[in-house]
Parts: sequence; structure tokens; C-alpha cells
Amino acid sequence: MCQIIVKMQEEGKDIEQIASFIKENSKYMVSQFGVESLKYLYKGGRISKTSADIGNFLKVKPVIHITDEGSLEVLKLERGTKRAIKVLFKNFQKNWNPDLSDQVLIGYAYYDENAKKLKEMVEEKFPNAKVSLAPIGSLIGSHVGPGMYSLSYFGVKR
Repeated sequence: MCQIIVKMQEEGKDIEQIASFIKENSKYMVSQFGVESLKYLYKGGRISKTSADIGNFLKVKPVIHITDEGSLEVLKLERGTKRAIKVLFKNFQKNWNPDLSDQVLIGYAYYDENAKKLKEMVEEKFPNAKVSLAPIGSLIGSHVGPGMYSLSYFGVKR
């Protein structure tokens, strides 16, 4: 969203036009992510220790999204990181709205192997997408742990 706002400003749009764009289109901003380990969700109080231990043992990887209200919600539980990444990509394929914005942001915490794989998948299937790969901040990173990967874009719906 910030990249679009900067572009609008560079194009000479006034503050009212930018504010109107934000108000009308923020409801289409999709942010989904996966985590490598449930340990940090437990440490942040999001899940119980038992859930974290069992989930890690079974290699359960949640696919999580940010709701309209700004809370986190599990979309799907997958066995293994590769499957979780495929779920993120499948959701992106079904929902991305390049007419609203061709910008796609892929974020990661600490190490970026999972994010790079996701970036390759998006660029291969959608060569016109403008994909950015960026580390997330330490505040969010401390809650999700190393290996988190995210996919943010404007969709047809949130």
C-alpha cells in the first residue's frame, strides 16, 4: 500500500485523492503468512504449549491471514512447509487483482528460503507482477519466529 501511495504522490495526486483511495481499497488488502515453527506462536500467547509441541512434532504449518477486523485467523493447517507455501500461492492465484495493483510483497523473518520459493512461483506464473522481497520488522518477527514467510497483495476480496 505504501508503494502505491508514494507513486500516487509522485503522480501529483492530492491528499484527498490519496485518502479516498486508501478508504476505498484497504478492504482489498490481503496479507497471509506461514510460520516455520509453532514455538513462537506459543511464546506470544497465541497457542498453548501442548498445541505447539504436538503441532511441531507432526510438522503442522498454519496458513494465517489478517481479517477485516485486523485479527489473525488460521485459514488452513498443512503438514509441511511446502504444502503451506502451495496454499498461499493457490489463494493468491484465485484472489489477486492486478487491475487494482500489480505490486506483490513477499516478506520473511530472519531467513528467506521459503520467501524466495514463493517469489519464484509468483514470477513464473505471473511475469507482469512486480514482486518485492523484504524482511519484516523485528517487532512482528519476534512473534512469528525465523522462517516466517508472507504474501501481501490487493485481492478481489480480503
